[in-house]
Amino acid sequence: MKAFTALAMTALFLPALAPAADSLNYRYTDVTYEAGDFDDGFGDVDFDVISVSGSYAINDKLAVTAGIFDGEIETGDFVVNDTDVKGASFGLTPHYPLSDKTDVLMPLAIQWVDQDDNVTDDDDLGFSIGVGVRSLLTDLIEVEAAVTYVDVQESDTVISGSVRFHATDTLSIAVGGKHADDADSYTLSGRIAF
Repeated sequence: MKAFTALAMTALFLPALAPAADSLNYRYTDVTYEAGDFDDGFGDVDFDVISVSGSYAINDKLAVTAGIFDGEIETGDFVVNDTDVKGASFGLTPHYPLSDKTDVLMPLAIQWVDQDDNVTDDDDLGFSIGVGVRSLLTDLIEVEAAVTYVDVQESDTVISGSVRFHATDTLSIAVGGKHADDADSYTLSGRIAF
């Protein structure tokens, strides 16, 4: 939580730096921290995840994406061990301009997830498909919102949104949130664009 607070405060000072983002970029690497809770049928369970992901533009309307993540589901009791979670994804993101600074996205990906509580090891391969909007409101502020259907181990629909603050054309930071049927989380992301 202290790390999230420190990075969120840093985001408040980014507008004081020189603005440099004048167009949407699909060539970048993100490092993201996500924390939240979900209802496992017996009550709320906390989780947190660190992920590294990237996007590479093949042309002006298509990007290739990939990512890995590692995290933990904290059960908080002595009967069931905390569960280690890891996974990877690979996909494509077609994107189409609505204006010079706003795109519609239609990401799709193959996803692999592994959960290990030191008693059982459960892994599954699935997919996700979504639709979203990404818009550069000013040289400093970018917003993104999406609805994604995910089918890995269980199926769910995830609604997500974020606000990104651009320090330069290369460096930015974003804060956001996600909501699914039984889960809510917040995200904090740092990005290096190239």
